Amino acid sequence: MEPDALAHLVATRLGCTVRATAPRGPVHSVALIPGSGGGFIAAAASAADAVITGDVSHHRAREGSELGLFVIDAGHAPSERPGVMALYSAILDVEPNAAFIEGDPTPWKG
Repeated sequence: MEPDALAHLVATRLGCTVRATAPRGPVHSVALIPGSGGGFIAAAASAADAVITGDVSHHRAREGSELGLFVIDAGHAPSERPGVMALYSAILDVEPNAAFIEGDPTPWKG
C-alpha cells in the first residue's frame, strides 16, 4: 500500500486527524501500538515498514524517519479506542448488563 493511502485509511477508520512522516516507499507491514507508542519507534522499525500509534514527539518521529519507518500519529485516544471497544464487547458476552461508563476523551481543545 502507498503510505499516503495508509494514512488516509487510518484517519477515515479512526475518525481523526493524523500526522505522518514523509513516505519512504510502499508499506508491506505495519506495527500498531495503541496509546502513546513513541518510545517503541526503534522496535517498530525493526519489525515493520510503518507504525500507527499516538503521542509521537518531534524527536521520535525523526528517529522513525531515520530508521526508514513511516510513522502515523493518530493521537492517543483514537489509537486506543478500537481495542477498548472490542474489550467492552467481549465483556458484554459474559455480562450483558455491563455499562460502558466513559471513554478517554482528548484533553486538547479543537
